[in-house]
Amino acid sequence: MNDFERLFSRLYPRVKLFAMQLLKREDEAEDVAQNVFAKLWLMPEKWSEDNLDSYVFVMTRNHVLNVIRYHRLHESGG
Repeated sequence: MNDFERLFSRLYPRVKLFAMQLLKREDEAEDVAQNVFAKLWLMPEKWSEDNLDSYVFVMTRNHVLNVIRYHRLHESGG
């Protein structure tokens, strides 16, 4: 198992749960978690940082906020 696979195995369930708690929709939480790890895949220099967990959860929160903004914008007809 490579570094990314270990990282994914360790954090993915927690990231998805965190997104689910904020969005209340499993399908969107799954999309957010997948997008976070797709972005992380492109940043291998981050994989070994001491504060990686915090970094990943901030990425998740920011992505969730973008999803919420998108829904609000489109629900209001904007």
